[in-house]
Amino acid sequence: METAIQKSVDALRRGQTLLYPTDTVWGLGCDATNAEAVGQLYALKQRDPSRAMLILAAPEWVPPDNPAGALLHSAERPTTVVMPASLLPFGNRLATNLLAADGTVGVRLPKGSPFCLALLQAYGLPVVSTSANLSGKPPAATRSEIAPALVAAVGYAVPAEAGNLGTNAPSRIVRLENDGSITILRP
Repeated sequence: METAIQKSVDALRRGQTLLYPTDTVWGLGCDATNAEAVGQLYALKQRDPSRAMLILAAPEWVPPDNPAGALLHSAERPTTVVMPASLLPFGNRLATNLLAADGTVGVRLPKGSPFCLALLQAYGLPVVSTSANLSGKPPAATRSEIAPALVAAVGYAVPAEAGNLGTNAPSRIVRLENDGSITILRP
């Protein structure tokens, strides 16, 4: 796993895209602060740039003292919280083409993934996470389900044996509304 982490960090530092195991399904990612890399990821997935992607953050980077942070820290299953980027200590560093039109971003703490936690610690910045598929196609629960052309197109593809997936299912997505209520976007 250490070699895969180092190669992943090297690819992120070069502004490249990454194929990697997450706490849910196999993911595509890049440096969440690099607008050019985010643009490459949208093109790679053939995804409409108006459809937001989420970021993975280390637990210590997300303050638990606001409602969105409290939701993330207390979640028992992989949960993405759509929240204003301004609530994050690094929110002003995120690539603007990653944010939704209202300034929000989806954030998940990959607590169930040793690979992702080690990657975030080694890289020191949030990483974009989106399922490893073309837009509109089913997510890949195993590395062998990923289209070979997609594997070949990324800057670095983590080997299957480098990390185990958590749930093999997409995360739950909730939005914290301004009035404090929660809207479930994906159960």
